[in-house]
Amino acid sequence: MTLRRAWLVAAGLGQALVLSALTGRAEDLPRIVGGYQAPPGSAPWQVEIYSTYVYTPQEIADDDKATENKRFLRDRAGWEVHHMCGGAYIGNDWIVTAAHCVVLHVAGDDVRQLRRVRVGTQDLTTGGTTYRIERVVIHKDYDDARHRHDIALVHIAPDGETDLQAARRMQPIRLLDEQRGDRKLEPADEVSVTGWGWTSVRDEKSPRLFGRDGRLMHGSVALLEVDLQVYSPSVCELIPEYRGMAGMICAGSDSPLESHDTCQGDSGGPLTRANGSHERVLVGVVSWGIGCGLQGVPGMYTDLTDAGHREWIKAAQSAPPGQVSFR
Repeated sequence: MTLRRAWLVAAGLGQALVLSALTGRAEDLPRIVGGYQAPPGSAPWQVEIYSTYVYTPQEIADDDKATENKRFLRDRAGWEVHHMCGGAYIGNDWIVTAAHCVVLHVAGDDVRQLRRVRVGTQDLTTGGTTYRIERVVIHKDYDDARHRHDIALVHIAPDGETDLQAARRMQPIRLLDEQRGDRKLEPADEVSVTGWGWTSVRDEKSPRLFGRDGRLMHGSVALLEVDLQVYSPSVCELIPEYRGMAGMICAGSDSPLESHDTCQGDSGGPLTRANGSHERVLVGVVSWGIGCGLQGVPGMYTDLTDAGHREWIKAAQSAPPGQVSFR
């Protein structure tokens, strides 16, 4: 793609903010760059959605020889091959995540059979336990092309692989506005995201699996966290691809010279804000963005403070068990 860079100075975040606008593609969307390792036990609501598919030796050999759609399976650790997305535990065995994390595009594939949920650990190689996916509810107005209503609920259930003792480490996070006196989310608010996604800067000129430095991009086995700032809608709409994004939160670095962002593998993960000095509340879900970690370019998050999305979450929990449904 052709690089299209427009430097725009906008007020309203307490300081001048420079945005760099680039053309984007859908392949950029499953979106921590410039973050730090999350303190132990700091995000007990964080879960991983991972693939249960096991590649055969022949499939790995075929991938070694592939020139198109190469996955670099032999160059990635096992946990990295299987990692798909993040999510946030909101209680009563419900996980909120992004719709694009659970919508499968091959006819006959069942996300309940091809994915599981890991809980109770910040390290993808040790600790915690896993649950089967009992049902999935996807927003009926989810639009893959425009990333609208990119939200889904996953209901988990224990099975023979679940260690209920280890599962006690999982604790729910509540949504903002669920308690009287909650301050509304506003532009310039400081927020944070956690995830195990890719950690390199990537722009649209880079090959799909490679960073700007020309190296294969990798995730982090340890949970990472990145601090961001909420941008005003008027600032984000200066980027053409971000116009008309109702029901979304636009957030990025508080400095145009720093690369702070989410990236591939962080999708579905929690966007949180401090509520006082001892609590964090859930305000959004990682959805999509242009590249990863590009200076001045924010990412987009499904807005869970949106009244329509909050009502949808309540209603979706009445979906029939044992199904993948759109509501």
